[in-house]
Amino acid sequence: MSPDAGWLGLLKTAILFATTGTARNAVGVMLCVFYGLAALAGARLLRRSSRISPWLARRILQVVAGGWVIIAFYWIALWPAMWFAPLLLMYVNYRARRHPWMKPLLADGENEEPPLGTLWPALVLALLFWWPGYQFILISGVLVQTTARGTAAIVGRYWGHQRFRDRELRNRTFEGIAGMAVASLLLLFAVIYGFAQIPGVWFGPWSFFGALLATAVATVTQLYTPQPYDRWAVPLLTALTVHYYSSAGFHF
Repeated sequence: MSPDAGWLGLLKTAILFATTGTARNAVGVMLCVFYGLAALAGARLLRRSSRISPWLARRILQVVAGGWVIIAFYWIALWPAMWFAPLLLMYVNYRARRHPWMKPLLADGENEEPPLGTLWPALVLALLFWWPGYQFILISGVLVQTTARGTAAIVGRYWGHQRFRDRELRNRTFEGIAGMAVASLLLLFAVIYGFAQIPGVWFGPWSFFGALLATAVATVTQLYTPQPYDRWAVPLLTALTVHYYSSAGFHF
């Protein structure tokens, strides 16, 4: 046997080990953490290499920050293993907030949301729903919390003209609220249609109506929940709405 064949066999064995069983879950956790670090690095490089403001760099980071849950869906199967992904990303958040390398992204002040978003809701949802057939519920909550809310902030800041004040006298725009609703609807429809595995339903209309219901809950929650509680309320109530809809027997 040639040396090349021996190395090839070892490589195949290593790949098989890394993609099966407990090792696969560990690799999945590491990939989630790597994704978070890559998102931070990308936002930092974007800030340095262009003329965008720290605020916009932070919002772009918020839009992409929730993508780690997609990696988790494909790589992490064990319920306890899923706890480590948000916990380690919390540590990444903690270090990022205090590292000089991240200061250009933290110009908005210490009251801003952590760079990768508030991850406690993701941990709570992982404890509740990271079971076969239920993972899409967590994905729904996290993506609305990050991508939809980040999109709403960008739309409201740059294209918002119809302004109003909410009950806490915060400046809002109708365009920003519409951006939140559209982004949530598209994300939730894609998640429910693509990740939910529920037999006996006419999946297109069923997914759309579920996404529409959860979008209404997410948008109203974002509009009326005081800060900083909206960071918790939006993902948790969105996920619970998707869970209720998917388990209540609304079949077509």
